[in-house]
Amino acid sequence: MWELPGGKVEAGEDAEAALHRELAEELGVHVTVGRRVPGPHAGDWPILDGMVMRVWLAEIRKGTPQPLADHDELRWVATARWDTVAWLAPDVPLLEALWPRA
Repeated sequence: MWELPGGKVEAGEDAEAALHRELAEELGVHVTVGRRVPGPHAGDWPILDGMVMRVWLAEIRKGTPQPLADHDELRWVATARWDTVAWLAPDVPLLEALWPRA
C-alpha cells in the first residue's frame, strides 16, 4: 500500500517542525512549507484510532527525494492519476478533496 509522507509529532516538537524532520528522515529532502490543507475534523484529517493528520503543501528546496526510512519505493503520481495507486485508506479522503475523481 502507498501513503503520503510524514509521521508523528514528537514530544516538545510542533507540527511544522515534525513535518520538516519526517521529510528529511523519510525522503532526504528539505522543503519550504506552503499553505495548510484544512480537513473536515477541526481542520485536521482523521486517520486511525482517533488520531488525526495535518497536511501542508510544500516545495522541495534541497535534496532529491529517495525512499529512505521504512520505505521501499518512491513514486511521483500525476494528480489526474492519483486513483491508480493503492493508497492507505486514511489518505484517500484527502486526495479526493484535492483532486476529485472525474
